[in-house]
Amino acid sequence: QKARPHTHTHPDTLSSTSSAIMHCCDIVLIIISFFLPPLAVFFKKGCCVCSFWLSIVLTCLLWIPGVIYAIYIVTRHPHKEVIVVYHEHDHHHG
Repeated sequence: QKARPHTHTHPDTLSSTSSAIMHCCDIVLIIISFFLPPLAVFFKKGCCVCSFWLSIVLTCLLWIPGVIYAIYIVTRHPHKEVIVVYHEHDHHHG
């Protein structure tokens, strides 16, 4: 029988957000945050969450609060690296 894949979050990503290492995707999102804050929040959280809509409101009211909020969302929720591990299952055919 085939090996079954299991996903595990990499142990380095389980640390607190303050000590998490920035992933290159997060760095790109921070750059996007300066130009289109809601887009950065969308890529990070999706469009069906309050964070996205709040980012749009903050950006429309005043640009700087939208930028600060987008950077906050990107850095508060760091990129999580997922590792796929295959486990062999022993089956005795008898």
